[in-house]
Amino acid sequence: MQLRPFVVRSRHVPLAAVLLFVLAALTTTAVRAHAVVKLESFDDSTLKPHQAASVSLQFNTTIHVPFSQCYLLDAAGKETLLATRPGDGQHRLIVDLPALAPGAHALRYRVLAADGHYTDNAFRFRIRAEP
Repeated sequence: MQLRPFVVRSRHVPLAAVLLFVLAALTTTAVRAHAVVKLESFDDSTLKPHQAASVSLQFNTTIHVPFSQCYLLDAAGKETLLATRPGDGQHRLIVDLPALAPGAHALRYRVLAADGHYTDNAFRFRIRAEP
């Protein structure tokens, strides 16, 4: 008895492969490699001259607050570490700002997203003098 090799001679095999690929693509969840700020609360009603304030940063993905930092940058580029805490939900970070004089300031953040990637970025903001 002689054995013949197994050979698939069906037109349905390429179609099945395409369907399997499409199914895998549709069921795969998107992985974001960077935490991007979607919403922030830097505005004139929150930031008053010579008054401490808290601002909120909402990200597009879950962040790990214990491994995230925020710094206040002065005009000379000196960084001061700021206190942070979790906001409502896993996408929000609350940053405590000290009392600041009117003028231009910057907030630099480094956050760890749930996917394990760090993201660094900065916001420039202005505190207006009271009329």
